[in-house]
Amino acid sequence: MLFDDRIDANAVGLADVAPAPRTDPVLKARAQAAEAVARVRVATVSTDSAGGKPAYRLSLELLAGGVVVRRGLTDERIEIAVRPDSPAFGVVKWLDTRLIGRTFVGFFRRYGGADDIELRFHLSADGPDVLAAAHEAAALREFSGK
Repeated sequence: MLFDDRIDANAVGLADVAPAPRTDPVLKARAQAAEAVARVRVATVSTDSAGGKPAYRLSLELLAGGVVVRRGLTDERIEIAVRPDSPAFGVVKWLDTRLIGRTFVGFFRRYGGADDIELRFHLSADGPDVLAAAHEAAALREFSGK
């Protein structure tokens, strides 16, 4: 799944092995399918409880000059939900408010119908190589007219 509600382990210092972004077919497909790709900074981390299960809400601000793709998501902040069944839950629970101020390259897409829209995401390491690969993939999509 391209928008798997995951935070790459290397983006938070948990692993140092990652595929080269320029040759990563998943990153390319993710950038081409996204409604928004941008450098984002975690502004707030909050918790709430739905049915006795904890959930996190992260408010991400899009960084000036860091927007790669923008199709439909026009807000300067994006709020993501991280529930216990989310692959990112362990990372968010472990880092909690220490996520505030961290930057990522975020890939976002909405799913669902008119009444129930769900925003899905993937957060990658904020590095020039990831950003360059996302730019290249987005340019290829625009060039091909898809």
